Amino acid sequence: MGRPRTFSEPDVVARASAVFARRGFAATSVDDLVRATGVGRASLYGAFGSKDGLFQRCLSGALAALAPGPADPAAGADPADPADRAGALGPGFAADPAAGTDSAATPDSASRASRLGGSDTADPLDLVLVALMELAPDDAALAADIGRALRRARVGPADLGARLLARASL
Repeated sequence: MGRPRTFSEPDVVARASAVFARRGFAATSVDDLVRATGVGRASLYGAFGSKDGLFQRCLSGALAALAPGPADPAAGADPADPADRAGALGPGFAADPAAGTDSAATPDSASRASRLGGSDTADPLDLVLVALMELAPDDAALAADIGRALRRARVGPADLGARLLARASL
């Protein structure tokens, strides 16, 4: 029997999300994640399987935070699609229930910031931008899953561009 966990997965996901958002996926090492989360390498691997598995959890949480509520078949969601039905990215991308969503919220930046604890908290679009720039060009399924999630959340190119410019302080 293994030892009981001494860390909170939602806390680890939040801390890792901040590192991935700031540094990007490729530039973030497991050692960076160990330092940021305070969780040992073996425990990170035990809980998330890999750096990729942890990023998937972070990204799922970010997309869940963007979502205005449950999938709406009238808005182009496919109720037979697990990504649309569960608000997740698809197979292997389980939504983080600790991230929570606000069904009355709109997808604008002010609403996202207020739902996530203020302007000091990384915007969930930061992780989406990382995924789109670093992973989606080589992973068509991931790109399609993110596209569905962004459409469901009514986040468009202007929103992504505005967030990118804000990250660059422009």
